Amino acid sequence: MTEPLLLQIEGAIATITFNRPERRNAITFDMWNHLQRLLVDVQENPQVRVIVLRGAGQMARNIAALAPVVHRVHKEILQTVLDNPALEGLTPAQRTLAVSPFDTEDFQEGWRAFLEKRMPRFRGY
Repeated sequence: MTEPLLLQIEGAIATITFNRPERRNAITFDMWNHLQRLLVDVQENPQVRVIVLRGAGQMARNIAALAPVVHRVHKEILQTVLDNPALEGLTPAQRTLAVSPFDTEDFQEGWRAFLEKRMPRFRGY
């Protein structure tokens, strides 16, 4: 059986990979415990400055092909945080950006597809 969590340290970067692609990298109770031990080990390593968490397999790439509205909103949120890390003086539109996709046709399509157990057909609005 392959290890469900993998740790790789290269210089100042520690990468922890969730390695259960056949289960969409779902985390088990044992994995939570193992993750906690790995994080303590990494924290005690004075050379490590950054921890990257990632999932094995193609799921993220497949998800990236979906939900263009949400991806557009996430990019806008990220840019807002980069431009204004303190998030001071946000416009009303910026304050509600995270929930704005809920009012789109794509959100409704995603919800219907989930209930009907089918792939959604997003159109970008």
